[in-house]
Amino acid sequence: MARTRICMICGRNYEFCHHCKEFQKEPGWKYLYHDEKCKKIGDLWYAYRGKEISKEEARKLMGNLKPNINDALKYTGTIASNEIREIFDVKEEDSIAETSAAEVVKETNVSEKQPVKRRNSKKDNHESE
Repeated sequence: MARTRICMICGRNYEFCHHCKEFQKEPGWKYLYHDEKCKKIGDLWYAYRGKEISKEEARKLMGNLKPNINDALKYTGTIASNEIREIFDVKEEDSIAETSAAEVVKETNVSEKQPVKRRNSKKDNHESE
């Protein structure tokens, strides 16, 4: 039976169950993210959190992932979404106004894609403690 999940990036509700037969062909990342754009944002967030890319690099690379990034800037349900707001220097009161989030993304829109290093979860976990 499918379970309602909440995307850890944008807060959108979606159906997914990694045990259900109907979802067996879905990618494993669906456990955390509702779509591929939020997965890309999540990958960039992990790279930023692991200090593999700078705040400026993360901002440039995330800037072209609209509208997901606008939703992520408004959503405050997880550490990921809060740190994404930190990357874009969006404060709690700014995230309420839709224009603030849209303006931040508009300023940082970049058309070229750059490779993102994968994080070493064991190493990152020890560094953050």
